[in-house]
Amino acid sequence: MAGNGLQRDNAVKLSRFPNLTNIGFYLALVLIVAINAFSLGNTWQSLKVEESALHTYEIRNTLHSLLNLLNDAGTSQRNFLATGDEQFLIPYHKAVSDIANKTALIKELTRDKTWYRERLQALEQRIDKQLAFLKKGIDLTRAEEFEDVKNLLESGEGLTLLDNIRRLVNQADTEEVDHILLKQQWENSRTSNQGVLYTSSIGTAVSILILLFSFSRVRRENATRIRAEEALRRAKDGLETVVADRTEELSRTNIELRRELAERRLAEEALQESEARFRNLLKYIPGVSILGYGTDGQVRYWNKASTQIYGYPVEEAVGQDLMDLIVPGELRPLFAQAIEKGKDAALSGEILPPGEHRLRHKNGSLVPVHTIHTVVCLEDRAPQLFCINVDLSERKRSEEERLKLDKLESLGVLAGGIAHDFNNLLTAILGNISLAHLETEMGDIQGRLLDAEKACLQASGLARRLLTFAKGGKPIKKPQQVTDLLLESTSLVLCGSRSRCEFAFAENLWPVAADAGQIQQVFSNLLINADQAMPEGGVITLETENIFLQNGAAGSLPPGKYVKIMVADQGIGISPANLPKIFDPYFTTKDTGNGLGLATVYAIIKGHGGNIQVDSQPGQGTAFTIYLPATEEKHWAGTQAPLLPANGKGKILVMDDEESIRNLLDKILGRIGYEASFARDGFEALEAYTRAKTSGRPFSAVICDLTIRGGMGGREAIRELIAVDPQVKAIVSSGYSDDPAMAEYRKYGFSGVIAKPYKINELSHVLQEVITQK
Repeated sequence: MAGNGLQRDNAVKLSRFPNLTNIGFYLALVLIVAINAFSLGNTWQSLKVEESALHTYEIRNTLHSLLNLLNDAGTSQRNFLATGDEQFLIPYHKAVSDIANKTALIKELTRDKTWYRERLQALEQRIDKQLAFLKKGIDLTRAEEFEDVKNLLESGEGLTLLDNIRRLVNQADTEEVDHILLKQQWENSRTSNQGVLYTSSIGTAVSILILLFSFSRVRRENATRIRAEEALRRAKDGLETVVADRTEELSRTNIELRRELAERRLAEEALQESEARFRNLLKYIPGVSILGYGTDGQVRYWNKASTQIYGYPVEEAVGQDLMDLIVPGELRPLFAQAIEKGKDAALSGEILPPGEHRLRHKNGSLVPVHTIHTVVCLEDRAPQLFCINVDLSERKRSEEERLKLDKLESLGVLAGGIAHDFNNLLTAILGNISLAHLETEMGDIQGRLLDAEKACLQASGLARRLLTFAKGGKPIKKPQQVTDLLLESTSLVLCGSRSRCEFAFAENLWPVAADAGQIQQVFSNLLINADQAMPEGGVITLETENIFLQNGAAGSLPPGKYVKIMVADQGIGISPANLPKIFDPYFTTKDTGNGLGLATVYAIIKGHGGNIQVDSQPGQGTAFTIYLPATEEKHWAGTQAPLLPANGKGKILVMDDEESIRNLLDKILGRIGYEASFARDGFEALEAYTRAKTSGRPFSAVICDLTIRGGMGGREAIRELIAVDPQVKAIVSSGYSDDPAMAEYRKYGFSGVIAKPYKINELSHVLQEVITQK
């Protein structure tokens, strides 16, 4: 603005030039009348020069004002870009309005200068581009397109346009001044020539005076112009410094703005990621149904667990009335109360106390769930109600199974006690029958004794089955021939049945290490089920086969040799819905069934390291396939001729709390050549064994009853005996055939095992094997 002031001062000084010139010409007219015409003409031309000079400076002043207005508009726009404050656009709008006025003024001042129009059109075009550039930046900032603002500023388009405008203004300024000076020189020259023609001597003198006067004025004018241009240059340099400072400030602001934008973008990405995690958690959380519904009761949100729990897919559930969808009649008042409470927009959080309810599945069944009702209230939005349900079906089933297992455990305790006492009685009976068999030679009596012995063994098998049924007793494994066990089970189960068996037994079938009683119980249960599946009778197919399983075959059994047994019927079959549940405890489709038969079968087969599979087609029949590991042992307990008792010698210590057992063993041991001593519990046995060892007449073997009521049993006694004599040879005996000490007797320190009841020949051979082993 300082440059504008200097230009105005120069214009004022130049305006004095015509007055001083007139005085000179008037003096010249007084001196010489002849030069009057010359003076008048010269005066007229001088006025034209003055008018042209004033016109030129007005154009120059307007051009520089226009340039300053563009600078002001750019400064205002950059301040707005940096701050976003609309207050900074007030100078901008004023500058735009003034630019339009200045442009119109320049057009008016140059309308008679045809040579100036092309320059003015170019200047107008660049001014329009500069204003459009400034407006584009303002519009992008208002639209918060900060990345585009950044790109616009970094393009340098605005500075380029401003430099072009400044260059055009300077060129126009120079051309205007040069044009006026040429014209003025031409007019002065023509005036001088005319003066020469009118007068020679006087004209020459007057011309000299005028030239001196003009020279003086031109020199002063040049000095004034130089000072004005110097001031204008200083003002320009100051303006450029201000522009550079503002540009640097704007650059710093842009950097800060980019940093803030980057931070905001990271925060938005983190928020979006958090929202996505939360949405996925709500959508896919297992076992927790999350239902969103409005105060009108319509379902608005339905996650994946809701579909799994209630059976309705999302597209079928959303938009439906929650009451009609899953709420049974007795719970509708409670859910209606939740909806009424949720209508209170000031209420937020839990709206009903949590509790357990049974909601309706799509198939009509009721699903036990733990329900929580809550409401979420957002500002200026309707309350959103949520019903969060945790599926309790599995827990309820587990509780029911636990209750059943508790009952089964209680039954096992009772069954174990009964089986123990039963086996003790059978031991006394079977032992006396064995003695009678040895002491009697009459054929009829021998046959009856054999029948009684067989009945005792069957009763013993029933006791073992009772233990397995109730407790899943650990098997006492011995080499067995599957074919013999199948034939024996078939003869017992299908006696009097309308069904018949067809056999397809492989030759040279491998033996299996198995508990004969438990495996017979498996075959008996399967045969009973097959017979009951064919009320009108039919064919039951029994097949056996040697098979070598690869890794992962037959239910992921380890690779190796197996015996494959198949029991197939032609009965009614099992429905696909029930097939996965047939081995579950207490699952049954029979009116009189207890649901433990196949569960016991499954437990026994798994206890033998095998696997059982089932294939069934409704109306066509069912086939059970069993895989049992084969054993490398060459001998097995099959259907063999009765062994004769093996006689021996030595002292045998018997520890048993049953007097009948002690009396029986006194007779049996004496009959086969042994000297028997007796103890009622572990303490007496330990005392007797120590006394005999000290006296030099030790016992050859000890027979320990595993369970002694109110005293030290066999498990504790063997530890004490081993402490006294690490080489002690002890045989464990018990009516609890399911006890781990019976199945893994060597692990507990025993040298042999014999389960009650037993025959005299079995006892004699066990004693002979234990006494003679090293």
